[in-house]
Amino acid sequence: YFYIDSQPDPSTKTMSKISAEIGNQTFSLYAPTGDEELQRGLAAFNEIGPTEGMIFRGLPVGVQTFWMKDMKFDIDILWVNKDNEVIHIVYDASKDSYPTRYENPQERPSAYVIELTAGASEKHGIAPGTVVKITE
Repeated sequence: YFYIDSQPDPSTKTMSKISAEIGNQTFSLYAPTGDEELQRGLAAFNEIGPTEGMIFRGLPVGVQTFWMKDMKFDIDILWVNKDNEVIHIVYDASKDSYPTRYENPQERPSAYVIELTAGASEKHGIAPGTVVKITE
């Protein structure tokens, strides 16, 4: 048996957040820094609010691969290009899909990735072509 602590990882309490307008909604996005936070991602949380998410910046531009290891809830995964345009979305990635890997198409290089709660993309009109407006 695996024991999963019901409290979020203490490091997430100090993780900085940025604001991003995506579709018709402003989201508050956790901005992990350092390898450990980047690798853990949203798996550090038992849940997040409907207008919260996580942004993964500083990745090499190109194909960016994500998986759902240790996730406790389903999410939408958005790949965004250097022009801040959503280029690919995986809707409702299942928390139980590990070791499945999700990635953007090679012909559409991604500059960064945003994860939102499952259903947020559909609810807020987010689709490929949507522009992301980040305010630090």
